[in-house]
Amino acid sequence: MKKISTAAAKQNRNFPEEKLTIGFDLGDRSSWYCVLDEAGEILLEQRLATTPKAMNEGFGGMPRCRIALETGMHSPWVSRLLSELGHEVIVAHARNVRLIGESRKKDDRLDAQTLARLARIDPQLLSPVKHRSAKAQADPTVPVRYGMSASPFTSRFVSACLTLFPLNCACTVYRFAGSGLKASVHHRDRLP
Repeated sequence: MKKISTAAAKQNRNFPEEKLTIGFDLGDRSSWYCVLDEAGEILLEQRLATTPKAMNEGFGGMPRCRIALETGMHSPWVSRLLSELGHEVIVAHARNVRLIGESRKKDDRLDAQTLARLARIDPQLLSPVKHRSAKAQADPTVPVRYGMSASPFTSRFVSACLTLFPLNCACTVYRFAGSGLKASVHHRDRLP
């Protein structure tokens, strides 16, 4: 398959008014994306900085597209930004997409192509997940309000933090896991 150079791709930014599908492999500093047309032909492959400004410049002028990306550190804010730009965003569960996770050739460009091809054929193949809103993500008590308990990792983390940085509070891992951070930290002066 012929690799499309970024120099040639920058000149061809006028996309036809057809259904485009984009696979977007996110990285910490830069990300790679692949644009497919309705027939599955590659129209554009390009690297992009993983910043809101670059995302707005890269995807703001495009017609409405289906964009697939994997779960990861940047996927919550990137998926919200792309949705605000009017695109249909599918966040793939990274562990459930075996074509990428178990691939012997780990390459950002190939991962972007695979995401685009899977999203084009059937989005359910990506085991889509829905990220929480930015407000819910910032609030540590949200899992408690929705009836979710803390994960064992979170419980161990809180226990380790309280051991290293003791507070004037009574907190046990059992209480933390069962009722959440806000409800579990009781100041000793308020205990009966």
